[in-house]
Amino acid sequence: MKRNLVFLLLLPLMGMISRAHAVDDDKAGLFNTFYLEADHGPYVLVMRENKTFDLYGPGGAHLNGSVRASAEHVTLTSGEVKRFFHFDLASSTLKLGRRDTDKLTKGNLLGTMPPTTDSREVWATETLWRKRGHKPIELPAGGPVAVAPPEEAPTKRPAVPEAVPTPADFNDIAGTYAITSDGLTDTLTIGADGTFDYTPPGGTRQRGTLLRADNELSFVSTAHTRHLTLRRTADGLELTRRDTDVLKAGDAIGTMPPTDRTPLVYKRQGAAAPAPVSQPAAVAPSPAAPVAPPPLEKAAGVPVRDVKSIAGTYVHKANPFIAETLAIAEDGSFTYKDSNGASAAGKATLDNDVLLLTAGEVVRRFKATSEDRALVLHCDANDKPLFKNDLASMSPTVLKVAKYEKK
Repeated sequence: MKRNLVFLLLLPLMGMISRAHAVDDDKAGLFNTFYLEADHGPYVLVMRENKTFDLYGPGGAHLNGSVRASAEHVTLTSGEVKRFFHFDLASSTLKLGRRDTDKLTKGNLLGTMPPTTDSREVWATETLWRKRGHKPIELPAGGPVAVAPPEEAPTKRPAVPEAVPTPADFNDIAGTYAITSDGLTDTLTIGADGTFDYTPPGGTRQRGTLLRADNELSFVSTAHTRHLTLRRTADGLELTRRDTDVLKAGDAIGTMPPTDRTPLVYKRQGAAAPAPVSQPAAVAPSPAAPVAPPPLEKAAGVPVRDVKSIAGTYVHKANPFIAETLAIAEDGSFTYKDSNGASAAGKATLDNDVLLLTAGEVVRRFKATSEDRALVLHCDANDKPLFKNDLASMSPTVLKVAKYEKK
């Protein structure tokens, strides 16, 4: 009788222990190297038993952080950015879905890591990735260590690969383009760093990352990806939808022209396209290429030495469709806005001969000169802003120099 009583008392405890082991078994499969199967670009997620992770993204982007996991949920944290997912592990795949508490963060690799919609994203283990004939992406030196072994593989460090593919060159297509139909204008700006800024007619501008392979160009935003082919023309860029391209109603990039299968030409606005990097600066453009106007850098101007001396309101016409306004007060406070609704506010200071515009986490660095009733801003070599607010996209960006006329 006593034995039966003891057994009955132990039953709940045994159940708890059994459930605890089940949770551990479920979590154990998380600690692996996973490759994203979708076409958002090369993403690799490495999660470890020591509760750390490394995330690698398009163009060699990388960050790390901490992992918290239960039997059904996993949370990834890097700095101030947190992502909340529910997961399923089956057949060497990890299916990640967003929880109700999950929030995206623009300009951050983890903050824009798929999934970014209500659909689940499938990640394959390195073993499955190899079985399907894919070559594992080589991770940078000093990458993840002590990764739990993939299935059917001995414990080892992840192979030090040949490196994430070198980012594509966008110098030859960098610039601002526009297309007008039925009185409505779409504006597209492509950065030499592989970013894009798209503004639909009367809509909110949308930014993202470009992936380029030969004549294929993909526009990757936080919610959707477009797959187009690219051809340079004498006056712009001809874009055509690829067979894999899918439209998405209600999303700016998802409805960006072209929306049918016929080629569409976006005409270049402002200065001509810069020469490819491989072409020496001294080489004259080919006869077929348009000759760029003399660069603003050579215009005579007085270097700005005091913020008070440039107090006032200035306007820059980035292209025929967008006007940018910069207002600087004598105390150094400034406001920025453009005709599409972008805005930022912060403090203007001088660091030796460099004008610093700071708004939150974003810092812009310019060599500034005063010319008659204009303020000319030249991007400093260290002008590499975080895309945390609209100050990051204030001109100059791609063309490196912008002239703001005083009102």
